[in-house]
Amino acid sequence: MSRQERYFIGPNLLTDIRRVVGRVDGIAYNESGPVQGVAHQSLHQPDSSSRLRIGKTTATWNKGTLATITLWETGTPPNETQGGGAIENVVNKWATVASGKWVGIQLAKNGSYYLVVSEC
Repeated sequence: MSRQERYFIGPNLLTDIRRVVGRVDGIAYNESGPVQGVAHQSLHQPDSSSRLRIGKTTATWNKGTLATITLWETGTPPNETQGGGAIENVVNKWATVASGKWVGIQLAKNGSYYLVVSEC
């Protein structure tokens, strides 16, 4: 015999989720509820500017510095080839990355690209 448990999602938990995620079912939220005048966006169709960009380092990239990342966005995964140009002044807040390593970078709301993942 299995035990069935029920969970109640109260207003405090929903407020915490909205604060952390900022969106619920594609609708922008803040602490007061739905944000008026903000274009609603499906969670399944992200803004193209927020997509992950795939590249490689061309030199050792130290934590706390900027680097130019060569993009590897042509070819069929998992066999990407160099192509797509380069992105300059990418911010590394996380860890030192060796030369020639795969990295994933993403555009932040402040208009700068940041390192979000790297090959060890």
